[in-house]
Amino acid sequence: MLGQTGSASVRFEALDALRGVCALLVVLFHIPIYHALKDVAAFANLQFCVDMFFALSGFVLCHAYGQRLDGGAARLPILGARPRRASRPVCAMSRATRPV
Repeated sequence: MLGQTGSASVRFEALDALRGVCALLVVLFHIPIYHALKDVAAFANLQFCVDMFFALSGFVLCHAYGQRLDGGAARLPILGARPRRASRPVCAMSRATRPV
């Protein structure tokens, strides 16, 4: 279940995979072409995947950054890196889906 990516870091591959599945199901839930399926009970429960994704992401981020922040590392560079990384795909999708 655990895979080593470095000498000191531990990566939770199963949790990363589950986060990916949850993210894809949330995207599927929001695609307008699938709105006909919203009456199906299993499809309506995909909203749970948002909660699951946030819970898993919180655990993974706390595990990844917790020791660095407790060890006295500078908070600003660590906390500033996440929004910078997230803003690139958000900006790309905003440009790609902008109305003409």
